[in-house]
Amino acid sequence: AEMDPVLLDLFAAFPTPVTLAEFTDPRVRLIPTDPRRFLRRSPDAYDVILIGFSDPSTLQANRLLTQEFLHLARSRLNPGGILALGIPGGLSYLPEETQEIQNTLWHTAGTAFRYVRVLPGEGRTLFLASESNLSNLAPESILARASQRNLFDGIPVPWHVEQRLHPAWDEWF
Repeated sequence: AEMDPVLLDLFAAFPTPVTLAEFTDPRVRLIPTDPRRFLRRSPDAYDVILIGFSDPSTLQANRLLTQEFLHLARSRLNPGGILALGIPGGLSYLPEETQEIQNTLWHTAGTAFRYVRVLPGEGRTLFLASESNLSNLAPESILARASQRNLFDGIPVPWHVEQRLHPAWDEWF
């Protein structure tokens, strides 16, 4: 569910190999609509809900960071499902505003989900939230599942996954 249909038009007009592969994958269905509305009306349950922001600085985007939305997302996840939410972040320098956004999201996600895990990264911090324990996410199992589903076909990601899931990041964050 993409709330900005112009973005979908741009991807169609100027495809990259990655977007072309993703958008032509029969498992992917793109719907130009508000994600909150989509989840409220959808009878389906999901294994993963992915949310990405370029910058959560508009009222439209910030509506996806509220307790209300996070509770709604949790209600649409299958048992063991994960909400993955990416926001701007960094490993070496975090401006005070970015720290406040991440801190607020950490606490807000904790009101909706039993487990929240943060994977800091350069340029993007990934928040994982679930009713299932996330501390045992092993890079090997994630990479095996991704390989079975051809998610990263031709893209070198094993090192990146292993690095992002290193336990030291929990302590650092």
